[in-house]
Amino acid sequence: MNEYQKILEQEYALVDIPKGILWTTKELATTIFSVIPIPAYTNKDLIYMTPDIESWQQIFIKQLEGKNFLMYKDFMKAVQRKKCLLY
Repeated sequence: MNEYQKILEQEYALVDIPKGILWTTKELATTIFSVIPIPAYTNKDLIYMTPDIESWQQIFIKQLEGKNFLMYKDFMKAVQRKKCLLY
């Protein structure tokens, strides 16, 4: 956990350490634990997040619907899994 905490602090600016991180599905994160349509959020004690890369790709692509950003859409469709985890 210490190594993971360091990554969160260095790469994601974690300041307040949560009591836990709940890895969950997009469906549970957006219907059971919250009605927020984004499958990653925090509350007082926990971070809820889906590790499903396809869910994140769909969210990013959906944000671009109706806009002329073909370059970004193509990028999100083609991005490698390893790179997606780094963003």
